[in-house]
This record gives sequence, C-alpha cells and structure tokens, in this order.
Amino acid sequence: MMRSLLLWAVTWIYMLAGAALCLPWAVVTGRLGFAYTVGRGGARLLLALAGVRVVVEGETNAAGPAPIFMANHQSNLDPPVLLAHLPGNLAFLAKKELFSVPVLGTVLRAGQLFPVDRTDRNAARASITLAAAGVRAGRPLLIFPEGTRTRTGELLPFKKGAFYLVEQAQAPVVPITITGSGTLMPPGSWRIRSGVVRVQIHPPVWPREWQSSPDPRAACAALVRERMQAPSAS
Repeated sequence: MMRSLLLWAVTWIYMLAGAALCLPWAVVTGRLGFAYTVGRGGARLLLALAGVRVVVEGETNAAGPAPIFMANHQSNLDPPVLLAHLPGNLAFLAKKELFSVPVLGTVLRAGQLFPVDRTDRNAARASITLAAAGVRAGRPLLIFPEGTRTRTGELLPFKKGAFYLVEQAQAPVVPITITGSGTLMPPGSWRIRSGVVRVQIHPPVWPREWQSSPDPRAACAALVRERMQAPSAS
C-alpha cells in the first residue's frame, strides 16, 4: 500500500510541476510539442516507478499518415502505456467529467483534447466532428471503442460513435491489442502491481477496405475487431 501511495504522490507532484511549466507555453505559443514531451516523461516515470515493463510489437504499423488508433481497454494503465509508446501529439476523446477534475481538466484543455458528454447525443456528435477535423488536419487520435474498461478481459461491444468518427475522418485505423494491464491494475483498484504489459500494434484498416460496404461503419468495426483479436506475431 505504501508503495502505491508514494507512486501516486510522485505522479501528482510531477503533474503539477509539468502543468506549471507547460500550460503557459502552450497558451502563449499554441504549440503542444513541449507539453507532450513532458507528458510522455510523466507516463514513463509512472510506469517505471510502478515496475511496469511495456513490450511493444509492430511499431512500424504506427507509421504513415495521421491515423486513428483504436485499442482495447482493460485498465486505467492503458492511457499512460499508450501515451508513452505511440508517436505524435496524440489527441483523445475524454469523458466530460474529467475536464472538471482540478489540474487534470486544465491539462486536458491545454492539450486541446475533446470532451465527450455521453448524456447529450448532440454534444457528443459535435465533439466527434471536431475530433475528425483534427485527424484530417494531421493529428493522430486515440480511441477506446469499447467506451469503458472490460472487467472480464473479453472484448466488449464497440460504441457506434467511434466509427461515425472514422467515417467522417476518412483516415486509416490502427488497431491495438493491450494485454496484461487489467491484471496489474484491475478496474476499481488504485493499486498498481509490477509486471509486463504487451502492446500489439496491428496493420492499419484503410478506408478502401470498408467504404464500398452497404454498412461502412459496421464493416470497419468488424475489421478492427478481427485484427484486435488476431494472435500476436511473436
């Protein structure tokens, strides 16, 4: 318990110090590179202090045009794991409630991330439209299409909004399979155990693979699910 308390104390101190450094720079210049460098450093520090080793396979599949990364979601460890290891100034779709958390909300707004109000369908669609425009402008986006963390390890049904966004963005989707994070930090727990998290980056799903389907969104979702569930190459 003491180790976990120390870990979270260090993480919050780093976040506060990072926000004090990065927020004025981001506001004045409009540039996010420095903030993301500091954010990645924080994610790597958190994982190192927790004794979490991340093994990434298929890194070359993340190269190319700004993609929409789609990953399965097992744990609150998933965002820092992916932030630490995916390229570019990643944008996220984040729950609107997180923008009300002190410090964290300020960081999310400065990072130009997209709040999603899941209780208001029109507001959610407006956020998705903004996120799609960001992808078309060249900014990679990370989505957890299940919409919440699985408690069984099984892949949950995908939310339709993720594929509405893909249809608007007309960008490649890079499926990602994360394994091990749910064991190290199960849903509902604030403790992080040491161990290994594996990140398998699969080949992209290109728009040409689903555009001609009678139901393009469903076709894209099926292809993403199939690749997420594909066995590891190792």
